[in-house]
Amino acid sequence: MGKLYIVATPIGNLEDMTYRAVRVLDEADLILCEDTRHTKILLDRYGIKNKLLSYHKFNEQEVTSSVIEEIKNGKTVALVSDAGTPAVSDPGSVIVGKAREEGVEVYAVPGCCAAAAAVSVAGLDFKGFVFSGFLDSKPAKRKEELKSLSSSVFPIVFYCAPHDINKDIKDMFSVFGDRKITVIKELTKIHEKAVYSSLSSFKEDNPKGEFVIIVMPKEKEETGISVKEQLSLLLKAGLSTKDAVNETALLCDKPKKEVYDECLKLLNKK
Repeated sequence: MGKLYIVATPIGNLEDMTYRAVRVLDEADLILCEDTRHTKILLDRYGIKNKLLSYHKFNEQEVTSSVIEEIKNGKTVALVSDAGTPAVSDPGSVIVGKAREEGVEVYAVPGCCAAAAAVSVAGLDFKGFVFSGFLDSKPAKRKEELKSLSSSVFPIVFYCAPHDINKDIKDMFSVFGDRKITVIKELTKIHEKAVYSSLSSFKEDNPKGEFVIIVMPKEKEETGISVKEQLSLLLKAGLSTKDAVNETALLCDKPKKEVYDECLKLLNKK
């Protein structure tokens, strides 16, 4: 039995290919790709002349079965998308799922991913993020998707095509309200640029290239009460020191260490 490789490719700069990706594509009996013309540019850059077969969202269902049979008959197949990692907002999940069902070995050849790349250069300090990818093209479904994400406590990462950028921003504002955003365009290309803005004020006058939009969570509203006052109220209400510190840190959006130090000052005055 052969193997199926899911191969990440550059998202702009062709020098971002990994050694392993070049070797796997060079050794594959068949390379599945969204656009043969697009992928041929990459393969020519690395002197790879293997057989290409179109595999995109419009034909993946019908092509998958025949490709799986070829793999079961001993062929090695590699799947690439136009850019980045297959099956991440690109075709791939159908053939991977079928391969798993049929007992075919599937291997990841990691590399470029626009979401990870954008987060790494955004300069934002957070522990995690929610990946949403491209919004649905249908207005009703777009609003549903955005509403389901509106309460996320983590930043949300979206992909956006150039012709949709201003529409997506407008829809996000209508559902999320005004929030801080980072918009990164032309990742890894000559005109790569990061813009720090807000949903209410951002407008793209030159919509060229792909965009990654990072929407920050809704900012916590000020409680209008100081850390000291909040601690005093909770301690008087009978909460333990630990619970009072935890609750105050959450309500006032302050580090627990800072709140604990303030609590010690209060207790020492008693």
